[in-house]
Formats: sequence, structure tokens, C-alpha cells
Amino acid sequence: MKEKKGGKLKWIILIVIAVIILGTVFGGDSTDEDGSSSAKSDTKTEQEITYKKVSAKELSEALSKNAAKASKEYKDQYLEITGELSVIDSQMSYISISSGELDLTNIQCYIQNEDQEEKILEMEQGDEITVKGKCTDVGEVLGYTIDMESVE
Repeated sequence: MKEKKGGKLKWIILIVIAVIILGTVFGGDSTDEDGSSSAKSDTKTEQEITYKKVSAKELSEALSKNAAKASKEYKDQYLEITGELSVIDSQMSYISISSGELDLTNIQCYIQNEDQEEKILEMEQGDEITVKGKCTDVGEVLGYTIDMESVE
């Protein structure tokens, strides 16, 4: 039995059209009630974020008293940390903040953009610094890990 000319081509075209229709129906951006299109995102805008103000000394004391409690209280929280600039990484990957006193707690803040890099290049170790960001990890050995959103 002979297959009609163009039979395979017809099926390929139908499959491509079906994939396009399914992609249009189930994929893409979401549309808000006002009709504007916006991509779904888990990131919070600056207005929605409430930063918990805390000093480097408070973070250090919390970690040394009870690391599990410090983790529960600060991990995944947005913090505004004030302390002393103690380390500026030569690769501009991160900075560290300390309480200015002799403590072994590491508060490592990861640089996210060029604006932050420019501000940090104007600073020196020992300067008072305020960092806003999300605490992504807390550990008794490595201390606090912060994804910086702003630095002053």
C-alpha cells in the first residue's frame, strides 16, 4: 500500500502547530487583573521588604550563646546589619563585618552588583558600615552568610 505524497509532512506540521498552541496556553507571562503582563517571581520589591535592624555584636552574641536559636531567628530573614568593615575580598566577591571587638563570628556579605563594588572600593577596613540583605545561612563555624542588597 502506497502512502500519499505529503502524508508525513502533514503530520509534522500538525504536531508543530499543536506544540505551539500548548505552549501559548500553558506557558509565558501571567497577566494581572489590570491587564498588564508580568512574569511570576519570588523576589520581593524594596517596598515589601522589612529589614530587621541588628548590630554585628548582637549577631555574634546570639551565635555564641545558641547557634540553633540564632539560625532559627535570622536564617532567611532580611537584615540591616551595622558593624565594622573587617575584610574586603581582593576578588570583590564578598566583605566581612565584625563587631569591632575581638570575636570569631564571621558575617560574610556577598557582593551582588557593580554599585555595591563601587561603594566598597571607597571604604577601608575599620570603617563603620551598614549592609541590608538576606541572611541565607547561619552556622556555628562559618557564621552568617548575607546576600547584600545595599551597602552604606
